[in-house]
Amino acid sequence: MKIIVNGKTYECASSITLEKLVEELNYQKMHVAVARNQEFVPHTQYSEMVIHEGDDIEFVAPMVGG
Repeated sequence: MKIIVNGKTYECASSITLEKLVEELNYQKMHVAVARNQEFVPHTQYSEMVIHEGDDIEFVAPMVGG
C-alpha cells in the first residue's frame, strides 16, 4: 500500500504497525517523535497502531540549541 513518509510516497506492506514501519525505516535507534495524520503518537502505542493506505507519517527529530 502507499503512504506518505516525511512528504514522500512510500510503498509498504498492508496491515503494518507503526512499530514495524519504524523498524523498516531504521528509525528505532534514533530519538524521534512520530505523527500520524498530523497527530503525535505516544511511543507506547506504536505496536498497536496499524497504518492505513494514504496515511501521512512524519518523523520529527528534536532540535538542539537555543
